Amino acid sequence: MIQFDEADQWADQVAASVKITDGPVGVGTRLTERVKTGPFSEELTWEITAFEPNRLVRFEADNALGRSQVSYLFDEAEDGTKLTAEVYIQLKGFYRCFRPVVHYLHQRNREGYLAKTKRILEDSVG
Repeated sequence: MIQFDEADQWADQVAASVKITDGPVGVGTRLTERVKTGPFSEELTWEITAFEPNRLVRFEADNALGRSQVSYLFDEAEDGTKLTAEVYIQLKGFYRCFRPVVHYLHQRNREGYLAKTKRILEDSVG
């Protein structure tokens, strides 16, 4: 079960995350996140656009900075779970000049973030 209010435990850049739609988690579920990147802080509204329990979740957001899509794919592996993350960010207007910075920050945080997410997910299941 996805717990949005615990996102700050597995994603260092997330200060807060709240589900804003009623009902079970699935396609159409929306949440808001307060995200910190260096000295910047922004509130994002994400919507789940693809969802297969225990297999796939895809979030999309469109805001002043640009359009983002984040997908997590979970597969069984010999040693537990293989977690694959795909991130697509299309910056708008003036923000395009920050592309190298965004890429650098994402790459710097990616390995630790994925390892932490995998550990938390496996601990909650097993």
